[in-house]
Amino acid sequence: MMSSVTTVMSSVTTEPDVGITQYLNQENPGFSGRLKERFSDFNVIEIDPQGNLVSLIPPPKSAEELAKEALVPRSECEYGRLPPEEQDVISEQDYTQLQTIGKAEDKKPKMDIVVNNLDKISRKILHGIIKRQELKAETITNEANDKIIRVVVSDGPKNKNQVVGVRGRSKEEKFLHFNLYKENQTTSECISGIARGCGTKDRYFTTAGNKDKRGRTVQRVAVSQIKPETVEKSAKKLRGVVAVGNYSYHPQGLRLGDLKGNRFQIVVKDIDIDDAKICPIMDHFSQHGFINYFGMQRFGTSNISTHKIGLAILRKDFDAAIDLILAPRENQFTDLRSTLLKYAAHQDAKAAFNSLSYRFKNSIEGKLLYGLQSCHSNDKINALKKVPVGIRQMYGHAYQSYIWNNVVSRRIQDHGMQVLEGDLVEDKDNITHRLNVKHLEKPELHTIHDVYIPLPGYEAKLPNNKTTEYMMDLLKVDGLDLQSFRNLTREYDLPGDYRAMLTKASDVSWRTVQYSSNEDDLVHSQLEIVARHDAPDQPMRKLGDEAGSLRALVVEISLSSSCYATMALREIMRVKTDLRSMKNQEPEEEDEIENPEDLVAEENQDGAENGDNKMDDLKRTIELVGETEPEIG
Repeated sequence: MMSSVTTVMSSVTTEPDVGITQYLNQENPGFSGRLKERFSDFNVIEIDPQGNLVSLIPPPKSAEELAKEALVPRSECEYGRLPPEEQDVISEQDYTQLQTIGKAEDKKPKMDIVVNNLDKISRKILHGIIKRQELKAETITNEANDKIIRVVVSDGPKNKNQVVGVRGRSKEEKFLHFNLYKENQTTSECISGIARGCGTKDRYFTTAGNKDKRGRTVQRVAVSQIKPETVEKSAKKLRGVVAVGNYSYHPQGLRLGDLKGNRFQIVVKDIDIDDAKICPIMDHFSQHGFINYFGMQRFGTSNISTHKIGLAILRKDFDAAIDLILAPRENQFTDLRSTLLKYAAHQDAKAAFNSLSYRFKNSIEGKLLYGLQSCHSNDKINALKKVPVGIRQMYGHAYQSYIWNNVVSRRIQDHGMQVLEGDLVEDKDNITHRLNVKHLEKPELHTIHDVYIPLPGYEAKLPNNKTTEYMMDLLKVDGLDLQSFRNLTREYDLPGDYRAMLTKASDVSWRTVQYSSNEDDLVHSQLEIVARHDAPDQPMRKLGDEAGSLRALVVEISLSSSCYATMALREIMRVKTDLRSMKNQEPEEEDEIENPEDLVAEENQDGAENGDNKMDDLKRTIELVGETEPEIG
């Protein structure tokens, strides 16, 4: 292993480092502005697979109404509506009597059901029927030596303050879907809090993707076996601004990527350009779109980009991958950085792990140190497996993204917006759950927006033109070929995928607003819109200040789930989006690339927790901006 890594990595990954070098609009002079000055400057609304904006309004029914609807049809339905497998384990007479338990006022109700002739599977089905009635059951033997299930009224939760969940209606309506609104919190933080209040674990909650922390976001969430009013009560107990609504039942939960895209409302404050110059910029953006680069958040912000770790893994150099993950960085909490410096010097994983505070033992670095101390010194593969599988997959995907960005930049540099013979376009005659492509023969019948560029992989179909040469040359420099992406370990096995070279935003609109202070909130939140819906006679809050000396650009765009809003803003403002470049946020000048070693973080991360240093301000510009990372292979 590289024991020479004993100094702090202080430089950062720049756009050219990951292949982001080109712009579409060559006439755009660019302009400066302040991005994500406040969390209210960044608003993200998920777009569901049907193309509808996810909203808290109008709730079709209250949580209490839906809960009654959810439980009554299945618990008090007619016997004839039960599935055949349930009718086989309980008679109509017993089922009718079961529904009366808990409603008698004169005595403590109970009921015995003889189950001598039921096997274990049948008894399990019967227990499910009883549990749907919110009753308690136990299997015992009575005085006549009959095996019976005794049903009594449930005592409820032992902790009266705990909000508990229940099973859903049926297999067809097992999952409760609801919409989650949050401000300045991560998706995982909100879901963890709701799960605790529901008396369950956050792993039972699923989403179509995480949303930005520093922003106001709305997204769908799914959970099984939980009442809507349970979710609502739990959400109200959370700190910060969180709201839930629009409950419905579905047969399935949500998976990563179960969305059409996101609607963005982005405020760029303190701009130095007038409307007359913004207009042609936005017109070009609306008509032509932007280069569909993988954004900087795909690669991280430090000098050790995630794609470098992915390259080491693809080379099967697991020692190098581990060293890169554990390399000390300038932009780290002081105690974590101190531990990693000691590990780099002494290579003692056990001592390093034990010296970590509790808060960092579950970090990526902490998990990897634990793996190193738990596994044999030569077993780096299993040590690396202590890192969550999603993170390990991300490293390989980041390298694919790095190659894709560089190939596209070279292609645009050499051929501009020209469609080439042998390019890949969608094969509309072979539509499956995955995108299928074919080689085009008549470039004049297509536009550049039809062209797909492959992400490298052992099954990827390659263009029959210079584009393939660009890719193979890049892989050769790194000592790889397409077969290098084949791996017996599933998370490192990358067959390849395809991505549109250019993309367009839809429903593009923009306006400028005069305002007085950079603390001003210049966009109505979804909660304000809900309040207006409930009280239409109440006026909405006035946005901005006509007498203010500052100007802001408010951009509203819709992007597909695989696109990056930061790359859209890059095209509009002609600014780079890496951490170093955002320090000054000046328009890009052609052929001028600064030395990435020039940027040294001004303060350590300890102060950043309170948002009181410049490094935190810079990081806001390149946080994950509400996009859902595409699952690429």
